[in-house]
This record gives sequence, structure tokens and C-alpha cells, in this order.
Amino acid sequence: MTISATLPHAGQTVYVRNRPALVRSVEDYHHPSMATLHTVLVEYIDGWSHPSSDFLIWERERGAKVMHGMTVPRIDQADQPPDHPNLLRAFLWANQWSAVNRLADRQEDDERQLQLISPWQSAVQVEDYQLYPVLKALLMPRISLLLADDVGLGKTIEAGLILSELFVRRRIRRVLIVCPASLQLQWRDEMREKFHLDFTIVDRDETFRLQRDIGVDSNPWASYPRIITSMDYLRQKDVLASFNAGTRRISGHFEAILPWQMLVVDEVHNLAPSNYGDNSDRCEMLRRITPLFEHRLFLSATPHNGYTVSFTGLLELLDPVRFQQNARLTEQDHQQIALTMVRRLKQDLSEEGEEERFAPRDVHGISVPIQGTEKQLFDALRAYRDALHRQLGKDGKREQHLGGFLMKLLTKRLLSGSYAFARTWWQHVEGLQLEERDSVDVAEYSIDRAELAINDDEERAQREEDAIKQTGVWLKRYAEPLAKQREAVSTCLIQLGWSVNALQLGLSKLAPLPTDARWEALLEWINTHLKHGHTLR
Repeated sequence: MTISATLPHAGQTVYVRNRPALVRSVEDYHHPSMATLHTVLVEYIDGWSHPSSDFLIWERERGAKVMHGMTVPRIDQADQPPDHPNLLRAFLWANQWSAVNRLADRQEDDERQLQLISPWQSAVQVEDYQLYPVLKALLMPRISLLLADDVGLGKTIEAGLILSELFVRRRIRRVLIVCPASLQLQWRDEMREKFHLDFTIVDRDETFRLQRDIGVDSNPWASYPRIITSMDYLRQKDVLASFNAGTRRISGHFEAILPWQMLVVDEVHNLAPSNYGDNSDRCEMLRRITPLFEHRLFLSATPHNGYTVSFTGLLELLDPVRFQQNARLTEQDHQQIALTMVRRLKQDLSEEGEEERFAPRDVHGISVPIQGTEKQLFDALRAYRDALHRQLGKDGKREQHLGGFLMKLLTKRLLSGSYAFARTWWQHVEGLQLEERDSVDVAEYSIDRAELAINDDEERAQREEDAIKQTGVWLKRYAEPLAKQREAVSTCLIQLGWSVNALQLGLSKLAPLPTDARWEALLEWINTHLKHGHTLR
């Protein structure tokens, strides 16, 4: 066998990405600013089917080679002894089992052509209702589907079945899954363990690793056929520019060197357009990338946030041919929604007279009476928020965004507990005492860092506290009009025992600990329902 580095043609055998493969097609790509490139569709022949094929740029593949003169080796000249008969028999059985349920012949009737393969090739117990979205997707020439099933019905499994089915039918090759950062590992593991689909998580670390190993000009979005990334990572300007680097615009339309086929967006309600018209960076990112994909699959248990403008805007991102963003739904919109959205509740899937398919979720909250100084703290923060909004109402959207982030984080910390709120509040007060220098730009930068996808909870908390401090520096210009409301919040915290000095001592040296109604209620419930003969202190 001889090896050549020349350009392959259809039908030849090549060795690329450390795997032998057959060349199915070769296409030229011409661009005035670069040398001629060739896109090559290869089908691997080493027995591994994930992936079974790749669409790649030949000149960008390191070590890609064309192999000539391949013949079956002689048994008496082989480097390794022949396989044991039992191993050969096992291989033949595996080949027969994998061929039990294959696609029907194109000449047969339509019902046979919809015979599914993915349930037989997946490592999951498929429920009957989970097959409906797969059949619905296969009937679409271009998939635009919103999976809005109830929580716990298995939207991830339904998406995995659709992807597996499309891969087997060779309708897709390159897939991008966009999800919250906390769900990236879950998506990767479930696709690998349940559907035998290998995905690569692309983030800062993976980008640096790829550029270190292959070259500084390596683009991760063009290096992997199946990618998982977080919505907060992809929305960053430099990352989004890198994503679009392999795409050029022709007459107002996008044409990609390595085209994407399928876009999957989990928890898509986080990327929905705003009902006020000031869309988030997440929404604008989704609006920019959706034209690059032939098929789109959105997942959300709560796609409608109560505002029709936001919901129809999300549907327009899913399929701009069927939908337009409007303040009300027409009869035609309802008809199109029935074609593109799958929405089932648990009670809808339980038949009368039969055993319940899903365990009832009997959720009982713990009543927490907020009174005394703690209630005064809530009232003081509410007054501070209202006064801040009145001040920022005279300014532009930039200042209102900073104020909105500040109050949202302070409110979240107060709902968590008085200790968490005290740590954040005193950081905010400390920021008011720092020197003001380019405070708006610094505050916006710190907020962007705080909103990035980070898996480390401690690092995320530090970034949020830094953002709170920097917004305090920016808010120094409004310190005088807000002094009364700010002093009321600080006084309540001191009365509760959460002064600056108390926080510096640490919880281990505070005796007794300041009271917190939520902690006391939770402690009482644990001692009553979970402890026998012992109590927690």
C-alpha cells in the first residue's frame, strides 16, 4: 500500500482524523481572499458509527492522506495471527443484530418508510408518547419543532431520539446544542450513554487547548462536527465572531464552508425576545445564528412567559416563514402552532381507569412568618429600590440596566437569607466610598463577568460581589438622594446582628448567631420530621 498527500476524488480511500474512510464527494470552494479549498464528505470504514461520516475541509486537516493500492493481506504474511473462530462468530452475530431493524426500501409504501431505528439503537426505555415528536419531525422537510412537554416527560430523550434518527438517515452531520452552562455535562453524558453520540463541549478551556495543540488559528466551531456550548458563552462578542468566521454573506444570505444542519436550544425561554423591545444579548445571539441552520429544535417546559409578543417572537426565531412577532395570535397562528409545537401535560397522558403513569408531585412549602426587624429590612430594601428607579427613570437605558442588575441581585440575596444579603449589601456600601473613575464602563464589564457561565460556585459568588461593588462606585453620583433609604437598610442589618464587624469575625466566632426566620423554620421542620430522639442546634 502506498500513501499520497494529493487531493482525493470520490471513491478513493483516505486516512483522515486517524481513521480510514471512503470519499463520497469533493467540492471546490473559491474565495478571492484565500487559496482554493476543497470540502470533502467522507464515510468511515473502521466499524465505528459515531460518527459514521464527516464533512471536512481537506487542506485544513492535519495528516490527511490518500491511500492507493489497498488489497486484502495474505493470511500467511499478516503481522498478527488470525482471529479465534468465536470472535468471528460474535462479530457476525453483532452484524446481524444491528441489521434487524433497518430503513425500509424507498420503493415501499409511506408507512414502511417511517419505520423508526433510533428506539432500537438507543440505551433507553422509550415511552410511547416520546415517539410522537420523532414521527412529527420526520414528516417535516425542514424541521422546525418546539418541544414544550411538561417537566419530567423526557424532552432530552425526545431530542436525542430525533438526532439519532436523523443521523442514521444521513439527514444531518453537524449539530450544535445550546443550553445553560449547568446542563452542558448532562447533555454530553446523556447523548453519549443513551444514544452513542459523542459531543464536544466548547468553552474557553477547550478553545485554548485546541489552539495550543493544533495552532493559534484553529477554530473550534469548524473542528468538531457535534458541539455543546452554553448560551452565555456563545453570546459573547468575540466568541460569536469566531462562530461566524467560517460563514460568508452572499446577496444578503449566509453560505457556510462547513454548513450546520441542526440547532438544538434547551431552556429556550431564556433566549426569548423581550416584551418591551430591549432584547437581551442571548436573544440577539440566537437571532444571528438561526439563519445558519437548516433544522431547528427548541426545548422548553415554559415557552410562554405571559406576553404574546415575547412568545410570537420566539416562534419567529424558530420559523420566520410561519410566524411573525405580533401582540396577538390569529387563527392562522394557532393552526401553525399546532404543526410546530408538541405540548403534553402529565395528566393528559394518564388514561381514566388505569394506574397513574407518573408519581404525583405533592409539594408542601414551609410557611415562614417574616416579622419584626426582618420585615422592616424587606420594607427598607423595597423603598431603596423604588427611590433608585425614580432616579434612574431620568437617565438612559444603560443606567437603567445597571440599576436593574443591582436590585435583582440584592433581592435574590435577601430572599436567600439575611447573612447572604448582608455580605452583598456591605460590598455595595463599600463601593459607594471608592473613587469614581470610568465607573459606567467598569460596572458594565464587571456585570458581564458576573453573568458569564461559570461552573465554580465560589468563583461566581466572588464575581457577583465584585459587580455589586463596582455598581456601588457608579451609583456614587446618586448617593445623596438615596442616603435616607440606604441608611434604613444598614440600620436594619445592624439591629439583626449582621454588622460589618460581625461578618469580619466569621460565623464560627459569632455566639449566638443572629436570628433568621427561614433558617429557624427549616431547622424546626428537620427536627420534627427527620430526627428521632435527637435535635439539631
